[in-house]
Amino acid sequence: MQTLRQFAHSSSPAKNVLLLLAFSLTLHGMALAQPDKDSDGDGLSDFAEAHKYFTNPALPDSDGDGRQDSLPEERREYSYSIRTVIRVMKPYDLIAMNDDYQDARLLRETPECGEIEVIHYPLNSAASAISSNANWQNEYATMQVWLRPGMTTNWTPELRTKLTSELRTAGIDPGQLSDRELAQKVSRWLLDTTRSPGYMFTTYFMDFSEGKPALLSGCEKAYEREKGKMGWSFEQQLEHEIFGAGMFANKTRGTCTSSAIYWTTVFRALGLPARQVLCIPAVDTNDPAQLSMVKQGVSHDGVRRTMIRGMEKLRGFVAHTFNEVFVGGRWVRLNYSKLGQNILDEKAYGLLTHTLTFNDLSEAKLAPTWGRRYALGQRSADLPTSNPFTALELSDQFGAHAQIPNPPVAPEADHKLLTIQRIIWAESEQRPAWLSLNSIQKGTTVSAIALLRPVEHFDDQDYRQYRRFLNATDPAFILKDAGGAEIHARLTGGFYTTSTECEIALAISKEDRSRMKPGVKFTLAPKNGIAGAPAWAVKDGVSLSMPAP
Repeated sequence: MQTLRQFAHSSSPAKNVLLLLAFSLTLHGMALAQPDKDSDGDGLSDFAEAHKYFTNPALPDSDGDGRQDSLPEERREYSYSIRTVIRVMKPYDLIAMNDDYQDARLLRETPECGEIEVIHYPLNSAASAISSNANWQNEYATMQVWLRPGMTTNWTPELRTKLTSELRTAGIDPGQLSDRELAQKVSRWLLDTTRSPGYMFTTYFMDFSEGKPALLSGCEKAYEREKGKMGWSFEQQLEHEIFGAGMFANKTRGTCTSSAIYWTTVFRALGLPARQVLCIPAVDTNDPAQLSMVKQGVSHDGVRRTMIRGMEKLRGFVAHTFNEVFVGGRWVRLNYSKLGQNILDEKAYGLLTHTLTFNDLSEAKLAPTWGRRYALGQRSADLPTSNPFTALELSDQFGAHAQIPNPPVAPEADHKLLTIQRIIWAESEQRPAWLSLNSIQKGTTVSAIALLRPVEHFDDQDYRQYRRFLNATDPAFILKDAGGAEIHARLTGGFYTTSTECEIALAISKEDRSRMKPGVKFTLAPKNGIAGAPAWAVKDGVSLSMPAP
């Protein structure tokens, strides 16, 4: 007899409908959402056929070749799709990974990771199908799994009363809105009424095994590094970043995981089912070879450009947690205030891969794996960079019956030479007013910043032209005084732009900085040690010196 997980990995034509039904009835012992309608009985919902696969919902075999549409290879015949094989650290949820935007199948599993085939459907029309329900308050009341408070989504009746009052003061009356209107208006209100008091990211370090948040053993140094500069106690940190009720009371939130907790708390308090989804880029953007996989493996010009534009700016640990809300009788993605977030989006990692859906952060079990790895800077042969995932394969396919236009896209123009105009200490009063010291020094040891004035400027590309240049060039620089003493500096990859200027961050070690005597000028020079790569230039006389004590 197949287990539910084994059945999720099978290719039975009836799998989708039966699995959804079994999942709905067994996950928490009560009914959740009703299974999607399947008019032709082929195992694919009408919604998926109309908006994901573009097969005929009225025919079990759209092309009449004797093979049902539900077979994996048949699903791709009327659509454009991208196939990836990823290796991702646990936890992941194979059932949840089969959604409105992708199909997933486990290929191999180790104690640490799974290797999963993911078929993405980036040109889907799911967002166009979002409907609304005016009677949502009555019809969704039975979905208590996604409504009742959780350990972190800890709303109370008192919170609900105060929330409703604040919304009405802002001209938002939940009782008079459809579910779609509620999701759109309240998410916008949440963005407008909360603040981020500076960078803080401690959500992945929280251990909930004892029934309340505690700092996961081994993550103490990382917690101190990532908790921000507000000086809060552990309990205060929880109330500002981890507990939804505390975030509502303080009108604060942290990074995306914290914000998703807050959004879930508020929507559940209002009676709208909500949950959280974890997504990653389709490839590990720390590895240039994987970006090359995108450039070589994606033949749809527009899709490739969107993916590259979304990915080329990403460095370090990258993952995004946001929400799904139940709107129009379906789960719909809500990314901050964007209802119907697609997987293909330049502003959302280029191409998203969904790996996990969870009710409450306390149930996600991210801290022992993803959190510990991030906290300790762990690497392995299977996962060699700071990301707990990597892509092993990537290719795309225009289905045999697909009617997908592929107009050519002009290649991006790239800089060949950029000139640095000045260099200053990061804490200098000469630092531009728009650039905060906290944003420069977040998660690194930045000592200096350089003001970059390019010899050429491509106005239609903004930051992307700089990111590609930084990715391609030698990050090493030398600071040399008149006596020949050398100080090593290195670009961190951090850069900060406005419409007229770009600041780039340089790291100088504390030891080297201590060797620089006040008033002694150190002239900046690039190494430019990568043959054939774009190069740096430095304006004559650009130098750095320690200020007088």
